[in-house]
Amino acid sequence: VGSFYGSALTLVLVLFWIYFAMQAFLYGAELAAELAAERRMRDPEMELELEEGKKKEEITKTKRLEDLEETALLDTENENPSDELPIPETPPSVDGGEGKAVGLLAENDKGQ
Repeated sequence: VGSFYGSALTLVLVLFWIYFAMQAFLYGAELAAELAAERRMRDPEMELELEEGKKKEEITKTKRLEDLEETALLDTENENPSDELPIPETPPSVDGGEGKAVGLLAENDKGQ
């Protein structure tokens, strides 16, 4: 009976420790967010720098996409039709052009 209570107490203590550790973590995250917001309000240039950075990032993304599209178009323009595999010619007719089936089955039918 004593070991059951000891195990239960250990479990309760571990759960309390997890609960309070998470409370401290979340409080720290909230505090960091508030401090960042306060800093942005005190320094309006920081907000402008963030917006300019986002605009530059969007511009570089669009330039990269345009470059990729351009290279794809150049690749398709530079393709040489002779680089493709040739289409094989159809083999001559097996039946000699008469429309009759030639092969083992036809020969077997003749014999019967």
